[in-house]
Amino acid sequence: MGATMKSSSSVRPLSVVFAHDWRDGLLVAVTLAELASKWALCLFWSSLSFPLIGLSMAGLVVLNGMNYICAAHDFLHLPFFTRKWANRVWGVFASLALTMPVSLYRVYHLNHHRFGMDHRDSATGNTKDWSSIYRHGPAPDRPEPLWRYALTRPLRLSLWALIVEARRHGDGLQLAAEFAALIIAATILGVLNWKGFLFIYLPIYYLGQVLAMAEAYSEHVGATPGDRQKDSASCYNRLYNFLCFNNGYHQEHHFRPGVHWTQTPKLKDQLPPATERRVVPGSHLVNVLLRRDV
Repeated sequence: MGATMKSSSSVRPLSVVFAHDWRDGLLVAVTLAELASKWALCLFWSSLSFPLIGLSMAGLVVLNGMNYICAAHDFLHLPFFTRKWANRVWGVFASLALTMPVSLYRVYHLNHHRFGMDHRDSATGNTKDWSSIYRHGPAPDRPEPLWRYALTRPLRLSLWALIVEARRHGDGLQLAAEFAALIIAATILGVLNWKGFLFIYLPIYYLGQVLAMAEAYSEHVGATPGDRQKDSASCYNRLYNFLCFNNGYHQEHHFRPGVHWTQTPKLKDQLPPATERRVVPGSHLVNVLLRRDV
């Protein structure tokens, strides 16, 4: 695929299928589960009770958020498969699950890693990190409120800027394939069940992004932008990291983004003590509750 961060991980391929670790198959399963379940709900919702529809939609919103945070996120850093063609095909499937081209997510997220949730520049009045929580804050070094960031961030994305950047990195053909798949899928779903498309598919897409943005916010609020060892929040709760594929080791990930997700816990000893950086209990979302100014 296009430009990706080079791995510094010592993980070696364990099969002819997966390039880094067979456990990437679990992330593949998460993506396929979301994609299949979402289509099934959109097509057959009328046979379900309204409470069951609501519960199913809530579960799919969580799955979509997990896809952004875990599955698609790890794929864009370290493509799963040994064969380049397999990664290109999977990029299309992952895009269908996200309802967003993975190629655009890649350039958006790698920009985030490059500039690390920076403060607003006093001269330009802007941030270099497109996703920065300080971009629309009340002051250059103060984040905007979580609710506003999470609800409006998906609507503020400049698709054209992302497209230009993706093409600059050589992902033009892949991006075209991902867009084509999304358009075809939306057309088919709209024809088969337009109500399911409007009232189930699109709300899941938007709310899944809202959840992912809330998580991204919580992964950085209270940290120290500009310091590669303190610019993120970590959470070491075992259940949280089991369910989210070690996403709690977020400072570790920002410190060495090319390391495979199964290996990020080993980076903890290379960072300053927990008392000298942002570490929160439970889950990342607890981080917001610990802040009084957001």
